[in-house]
Amino acid sequence: MMQTGDVAANTDHSRELRQELDVVEETLRLLLQLVLAPVKLASASSLETAAVWLLEREIMHWLTLGPFTRSEVIM
Repeated sequence: MMQTGDVAANTDHSRELRQELDVVEETLRLLLQLVLAPVKLASASSLETAAVWLLEREIMHWLTLGPFTRSEVIM
């Protein structure tokens, strides 16, 4: 049977691992945005379409992030 200290240590380790995975996920999302943005912007039919797409992308980016994985914190 696990001791209380072991359970707490496992919980802390799981929490730390999840935070590290969140940072990796955020980094990959940012990289994907950097790769896809020029392609999407180049294929836009007008400046208005490109501006709307950039705004939507930024909004979705912020909505998908948790409070501890904001881009400003990572960089």
